Amino acid sequence: MKLEKRCQDTVRCDMETDLETALELAGAGKYQIFHCGLMVAILGSAILEMIGSSFILPSAACDLALEDHMKGIIASIPNIDALGRKPVLLVSTLLSGVIGLIAAFMPNLLSFALCKFVGSLFLSCPSSLGFAFAGELMPKKRRDLALLICNASLMLIASLCPNFIRSISTYLRPWRLLTMAYSMPLILSALWLTQAKESPKFLMMKGKPDEALGVLRHIFAFNNSKKRSDGQSCEAATSSKLSALALLKPPHLK
Repeated sequence: MKLEKRCQDTVRCDMETDLETALELAGAGKYQIFHCGLMVAILGSAILEMIGSSFILPSAACDLALEDHMKGIIASIPNIDALGRKPVLLVSTLLSGVIGLIAAFMPNLLSFALCKFVGSLFLSCPSSLGFAFAGELMPKKRRDLALLICNASLMLIASLCPNFIRSISTYLRPWRLLTMAYSMPLILSALWLTQAKESPKFLMMKGKPDEALGVLRHIFAFNNSKKRSDGQSCEAATSSKLSALALLKPPHLK
């Protein structure tokens, strides 16, 4: 059993090493900028939705018969963490935005709070997964810098959220319209996410090297402004003339 476990650990280590090399060959460029921008948009939309609740509740206090001591209780409800890659992130982001839209039509505090609570369960996924998903599409030597830029952009968005909310509130006086406006970035980010690719690391862990190679080809073609046809593949030129395809086959991948 110990020998088998050691062999599995060795194979996993080799696979991760080969994937990092393949990402290096695919390069870092326009696709990573597109992908990191998408993750920042999703994270920023999640922050806007969470911060927006503190502005909506005072405006909705009369319609929802909301007492002062209830505002703090609603705002302190914790989110539940979720794990996943593109499908989970897409579904959770879209459902969180749709539930936010539905909350705008709720007639009382209980139904409004239930919608917000259910939305927060889905909102926990984009809040926690965005950075991980952004990092998995970056070569190792540029991963820290990319995440640092994403984090700085997110902090900038968070600092600008109150000003953005204040400017929207000037034109959207009804709190129901304001609730809908805060949910729209999540829906738009979910639509944007449909153009992204799945994490090659996730595909490799699921035993799908061909699909992982397809993602790496797409990244290479996107970064080098080349169109990929069904019968052609983009090869990365290196000093040893290795390609990403060779790295995902034996003996590199056991």
